[in-house]
Amino acid sequence: MIILNTSFHVHVSLDEQFKAWVRNIYIPEALASGKLASPRFAALMIEVQEDCVSYAVSLEAATAEDAVEWHDNTLK
Repeated sequence: MIILNTSFHVHVSLDEQFKAWVRNIYIPEALASGKLASPRFAALMIEVQEDCVSYAVSLEAATAEDAVEWHDNTLK
C-alpha cells in the first residue's frame, strides 16, 4: 500500500470554498479513478504563512504506479 499525501495552504478568505471543493470534487474524483481509496482530510497544526490554514488529503493506492499515474494525469 502507498499513501498519496497532498498538503494545501489556503488563505482564510477561501477556507470554506476550499473545504467544499475537497469534499465535493477532489476526493470524489480520486475515488472515481478506481486507483485510490480510503480518503482522509485533516487540518494541519502548522502556520506556513499568516492568514493561511493548512490541510492534508491522504489517499491509499495499491501501488506506487497507481498513485503516480493519478497524480501526474489528474492534478494540474
